[in-house]
Amino acid sequence: MDRVKYLLFRKEGLTYAALLVIMVGFLFPVYWMFVTSLQSNSELMKLPPKWIPFNIDLSSYVDILKSSVFLTFYKNTFLVAAGATVIAL
Repeated sequence: MDRVKYLLFRKEGLTYAALLVIMVGFLFPVYWMFVTSLQSNSELMKLPPKWIPFNIDLSSYVDILKSSVFLTFYKNTFLVAAGATVIAL
């Protein structure tokens, strides 16, 4: 009986380890996109890349929010999403 419990425990452990690897594989691009958005352009081109940003640069976000073109695109996206939601309902 102990052997069966050991095999089941081992099988569950391997299943959870595989799921963890798959989850990291799916979430890593989201993490990398966020980290690179917080770095300056000069830091992005350095090799090897920095996995954790120490010098946070928010100038990209400031530039986007100051741009009137971005706000137009954001408004258009909101209108299309709201219209599609109303039609779907």
